[in-house]
Amino acid sequence: MSQKTEGAGETTTTTTTNNDEVIIEHKLCNSDDMQDESMKEFEINLSQYAPNIGENKTVKVLLIKQRNRFYCLASRCTHYSVPLVNG
Repeated sequence: MSQKTEGAGETTTTTTTNNDEVIIEHKLCNSDDMQDESMKEFEINLSQYAPNIGENKTVKVLLIKQRNRFYCLASRCTHYSVPLVNG
């Protein structure tokens, strides 16, 4: 999963399940809700956007604000599967 945003706290999340790509635009927070050089983890309920995914299917993303720009990533390290929000 890979996401990136440069707007006012909104992100486009791309999730792949069973070879079907689902693209979601989801507002995580307002741009002034986060201080610069900070990060926050959010959980998105995917079933509200794509009911065929299944009930209660969620994904966690990490929103980072750096130099007043926003970046959104999968919330877990791809190498060690540990939460990135812990640093």
